[in-house]
Amino acid sequence: MDFAQAVHWYRLAAEQGQPQAQSNLGFMYQNGQGVARDPGQAVQWWRRAALGGNTSALFNLAVAYFNGDGVMADDIEAYKWVELAETHASDERQLKYTALRETLLMKMTTAQVAEGHQRVQEWTGVFKK
Repeated sequence: MDFAQAVHWYRLAAEQGQPQAQSNLGFMYQNGQGVARDPGQAVQWWRRAALGGNTSALFNLAVAYFNGDGVMADDIEAYKWVELAETHASDERQLKYTALRETLLMKMTTAQVAEGHQRVQEWTGVFKK
């Protein structure tokens, strides 16, 4: 696969607002395929894809916040993104998403979980289903 060519086409589609292309471009930045590895740029593309309803981008944001890769580690933000991903995912992906959510729940306080739920509610208003 010609990763540089893939990045070119993903970028064209991503800049036109295609959520799948935005998510894929984020993946390319995360893994340094066809571009220099840039987790911060990956997060920016995943946010745009998340606004378009891309569940892979939602999960990738959760992992980024869980690991502190491209953003500051933040369990509440990770919880928000994984909760949104799990809610909108197809059945075959839900198990993977649930595993991360359960890991977060073991680390978080009741107050943190409540804050995570509040953030989910705030985001749900802008998320395209």
